[in-house]
Amino acid sequence: MPQFNARFTLKNSKSDKKEIVLRLYYENKTFSFIVKDKVNRVLKIYPPLWDKNKQYPLPKSKIPPKYRNETYNIQTISETIDQLKVYTNEVINEAVSKNRTINNDLLRSELNLKMGFCEKKGEITLHQFCLQTINEMETGVLHLVSTKRYAKTTIDKYRYTAQILEAYNHKTTFSQINVDWYNGLIQFLTQKQSKTYKDKQGNVKLFEKKELEQASVGSYIKNLKFLMKYAVRKEVSNNKKFTEEWFIRPQKDSNTSKTDLALSEEELKQIFDFQTKNSGHNLAKDLFLIGCFTGLRVSDFNTRISNNDFVDIYNQNNEKIKILLRTLRKTSETVYIPLLWDEIKTIFEKYNYNMPMLADQTINDYIKLICKEIDSFSEKMQWNKVIGGKNVKVTNEKWEMVTNHSGRRSFISNMIKRGFTESEIGYLTGHKNNSMISKYDKLSGKQKAILIYNKFQKSQQKNEK
Repeated sequence: MPQFNARFTLKNSKSDKKEIVLRLYYENKTFSFIVKDKVNRVLKIYPPLWDKNKQYPLPKSKIPPKYRNETYNIQTISETIDQLKVYTNEVINEAVSKNRTINNDLLRSELNLKMGFCEKKGEITLHQFCLQTINEMETGVLHLVSTKRYAKTTIDKYRYTAQILEAYNHKTTFSQINVDWYNGLIQFLTQKQSKTYKDKQGNVKLFEKKELEQASVGSYIKNLKFLMKYAVRKEVSNNKKFTEEWFIRPQKDSNTSKTDLALSEEELKQIFDFQTKNSGHNLAKDLFLIGCFTGLRVSDFNTRISNNDFVDIYNQNNEKIKILLRTLRKTSETVYIPLLWDEIKTIFEKYNYNMPMLADQTINDYIKLICKEIDSFSEKMQWNKVIGGKNVKVTNEKWEMVTNHSGRRSFISNMIKRGFTESEIGYLTGHKNNSMISKYDKLSGKQKAILIYNKFQKSQQKNEK
């Protein structure tokens, strides 16, 4: 096994922050490399934060108070040094085993490959493959198992995934994806970002991103896992690291997050009764309430519901029942939804069963403005959520939390409150798995206890008869 000595020192310079240099001694030769992080940025440190003897940054507990804002930088430096020690050992051992002459060019090129600063000749990058996959989704070459083409909203999510991969490191190839690369990406996603970088053509680009919640981070990891799996299927890659236990998709902790708001029937009635002269606000209110009284996703209730989507049927008492038929965009399943509440019937009659459309975000914005004017929506709500990898206590007024997706949760919660079973509700919402219904159930423990008590009393009365 070859003997070598790797040391890390600070570069002599007049600047307050000094660059870190890897000095590699092997067979009476000295090689020097400026240390860079995972995204090819030169790492610098204030000399008082550097331990010359250990050739390592000071531990967090010994950082002077005036340098507390350097904690993240020091963590990055420590991780990079640890990584370089491993990579240097690998590069030299691989070179010796293949009888390659070890020189500065070899070490520099191989270390750059290991760090992901360059790509192997002819090997496609992850970013390039993502762009190719997006093109296949758009043209219909790649489609869902049901042979249905990908929705625009899904393709847009992959576009932003491509932006993230480009900003994080557009030179990453599939062979370079490992646990260190994955951990670096998670850190990149969770932290607030504002950085400039050069793309493959050398153009300077700006990438800005706020700290992301767990669910958002998880959605991008989900897309990454799909891209890696698809690359293996196309024989573009043989990297199956996405199957490892550590390659997990972060998910929202349902026990701590209370952002999933469901509105009671009383609150929906207050929104319905709210009067405004603004026609745009009125339309947004009506579209939002359609979601609340039908359980449809915004992609299904904000897509030109017309007179042709309704049929009349009759029950055993010869009562006419107005039914809304919708083929769900997400699953292609057709659901038959009876108009159960008087409010929903009034809304559809108002538009002669031909609903106009609004941009999804416009509905979100306008319904918040309407709820802000309703006194009961000024209630303060507090919960814990994970933002940027940290548990944060958040306080908002209820109106701030109302979104399009509140409608589906409200419908399911109110139907459960009325005593309908999960399978009955799933028939209306298109859910085939009862466990998915339970995720939308936002009734409190107190409300559930009352439901159980009332149901028990009804069963008791039947037994007594």
